[in-house]
Amino acid sequence: MKRQQGFTLVEIAIVLVIIGLILGGILKGQELIDSARVRSISNDISGIRTGWYAFQDRYNGLPGDFSRAEAQIGNSTSDGDGNGRVDTAIEVGGVWEHLADSGFISGDFGGEEQSIDDVLCDTESCPSNPFNGFYKISYGERIPGDASDANEFFTGDQIPVSIMLQLDNKLDDGVADDGEMRSHDDTDINCRSGSDWNLSGTGVDSCAAVIRGF
Repeated sequence: MKRQQGFTLVEIAIVLVIIGLILGGILKGQELIDSARVRSISNDISGIRTGWYAFQDRYNGLPGDFSRAEAQIGNSTSDGDGNGRVDTAIEVGGVWEHLADSGFISGDFGGEEQSIDDVLCDTESCPSNPFNGFYKISYGERIPGDASDANEFFTGDQIPVSIMLQLDNKLDDGVADDGEMRSHDDTDINCRSGSDWNLSGTGVDSCAAVIRGF
C-alpha cells in the first residue's frame, strides 16, 4: 500500500502565517474604515459649528431661530421667534434650511417641522451622518448628569459605540456622561455603562451623542 504523507511543520507554519496575514489585513482594513468614519463625523461637526457661528455673525441671530429669515435670506420660508433658542419644531427643522440657503453648508433642506427631543428627522430636512442617522440641533438637556438647558447638537443614531468612543476621545474627554460630548438620552440605556461607553453591551450598534456648546 502507498504510504500517505501528512503536512510537514514547515507547511503548517506557512499556512498559519498566511492566515495571520489575511486576518491582520482584514482587521487593519476595518480599523482604517472606522478611522475614516470618525474623521468624517468630526469634520462634519467642525463645518457645522463654523457655519453656526458664521451665521450669527452675519445675521445677529441663530439658525432656525432667526426671526427675519424669509426677508433677509430670501429662499427661506420658515422664520423663528428670535428668543435665542432652537426650541420649537419649526425651528429644529429650520436650522438646516437657514444654514444652507445662506450658503454656510451645502445641501437643500425643506425646513419642515421636526421633533425637538429625539434623534429622528426627515431625509429632506436634516443632513445625515455616515451611518444614515441625522444631525440635529435643539434646545434642552438630553444628556446624563446635571446641566442646564442649552442648544445641543445631536450626532444622530445608528453609530456603533466603538465609533462613539473614538469620536469622544478625539473631540472631548472619552467620558460618556461628562464633558462637552455625552451619550444621548434616546440610546443611553444601551450605549453607556456608568461613565464609560458600553463596548460590551447589547444594542450598541445604534448609539447617539449630544455635543454641548452650540
